[in-house]
Amino acid sequence: MAGRSGVERDPASIREGDTLAPFRLELSLQRLVMEAAVNRDFTPIHHDPAAAQSGGARTAYANTMLLQAMLEAMLRNWAGPRARINSLEFDMRRFCYAGSIAIAQGSVAKVVRHQADVSAYVELKIESNGTTCVEGAAVVTFPGFPT
Repeated sequence: MAGRSGVERDPASIREGDTLAPFRLELSLQRLVMEAAVNRDFTPIHHDPAAAQSGGARTAYANTMLLQAMLEAMLRNWAGPRARINSLEFDMRRFCYAGSIAIAQGSVAKVVRHQADVSAYVELKIESNGTTCVEGAAVVTFPGFPT
């Protein structure tokens, strides 16, 4: 495990098919309200169940910034402090609703070694209540490691 412990990930050990430790987050309504306030996203559908329901959703749901933060936290916990997230792309397929547990997951699809750098291409998703809400991909580079 990297990131939280400050331990560097050895890029030579990264293999296609490796899975990242999941990042779990309870999406309580209180958390959604606090996150909306911190990010100044006052769109009511993200913190007001009645507003979300009037738009056809079951209840309030996580916004883009929260979902992105979950993916980044998972990547950084896995990669460690020296790694760079070169790109992060994702599509929101379904809502991640208040009252659920969202689980960010990832797996290494490809590893490229070039000069002294190692890049991992990571497939990403976030599930909530057994449904995939988010799908995406990231490129994480470990700089300055000999090949």
